[in-house]
Amino acid sequence: MSPVKNILCLYLKFLFCTVIFCVLIAHHSALAQAFDPTFARIGTLYGTVRDAVTGRPITNATISLAGRTTQSDSTGYYVLRDLPTTLKADFYALKRFGRLPLYSDFPLMMQEGMTEILTTTAANYATYSYNQISINPQERTELNITLNPQTPSTNIGGYRIVLTWQQRPYDLDTYLLTPPINDTTWILTYYRRGYSTQSPFATLDRDARQGFGPETITIRRFFPGTYKYSVLNVGAKTNSTILPLGGCGATVEVYSDSGLVRRFVVPDVGDRLLDWWHVFTIDGATGRITPVNVLDS
Repeated sequence: MSPVKNILCLYLKFLFCTVIFCVLIAHHSALAQAFDPTFARIGTLYGTVRDAVTGRPITNATISLAGRTTQSDSTGYYVLRDLPTTLKADFYALKRFGRLPLYSDFPLMMQEGMTEILTTTAANYATYSYNQISINPQERTELNITLNPQTPSTNIGGYRIVLTWQQRPYDLDTYLLTPPINDTTWILTYYRRGYSTQSPFATLDRDARQGFGPETITIRRFFPGTYKYSVLNVGAKTNSTILPLGGCGATVEVYSDSGLVRRFVVPDVGDRLLDWWHVFTIDGATGRITPVNVLDS
């Protein structure tokens, strides 16, 4: 074999070995990541923080979970990276006192027995908690957050009810049926928004028609009898392109002046004809909330 052919042969062998080596390294790296328990069990949480009454983004809100903390930017956007993906939630609130912002603790129980606290705080807003978070390994999970204004001039006196959901379905409408108030039963919704300083002492503060929400009702004074709160998936029965209400991620949160009181998530039933979500009732004499949480047509 001539010297030139010999050199060429050696070069081709070297090139072949180099390619095989690179493939093995890449394969080993992928396997290492796949079997690395730390890599395989982290995820990302992101979303937007908004005012529950106006729907405007909140800047510099502090979001904390599992030892990670971040702040929302000028558009309300936030992101938390490298979160453990075994989070399971259990819920209770420990009321604290002091100057605003008011803090409440909402422990998140992890599968391995560790306790974490998910909080979102901002000046002049009540602390927010999400009580049923699920973060998938190596995936980005969206959680949009609404904060309830809380200053001496914005005290509720009763309850503030906040509905949020994803981009679709585009239009969900809230309905609050009151007991008789001065011989009149009220239905608060987009076409009858109520009054805050006279009967029914309750208002629809915001009507959202392009997805996400928040859609907010505030009850400032209760009267004896039963209040009923429901949500309608507008046009679902007549328009087959509208996504079902069940399983759309819709969430209803009830706040008092002390912070979050109750939270409801729409049942995961994907029937488009079930366009009503009956969420809860309130005893006007005691303020007691009774869950209903069923879908109906």
